[in-house]
Amino acid sequence: MTRVPIWHSVEEVPADLGATAVSIGNYDGVHRGHRFVLDQLRHHAESRSLAPVALTFWPHPGM
Repeated sequence: MTRVPIWHSVEEVPADLGATAVSIGNYDGVHRGHRFVLDQLRHHAESRSLAPVALTFWPHPGM
């Protein structure tokens, strides 16, 4: 498993992160559908030399 940084506020995002590709969703677990979306994000970001970023919400808006 790949370790990824988790930022809890905009202030925590590194200023030198650079250009990004962002997927926004309620990623409440890593099931097959979420893995597909995140794999697509990574593929499209890498092909454009962008950093992939997944933006999710906590607590989940439906809770």
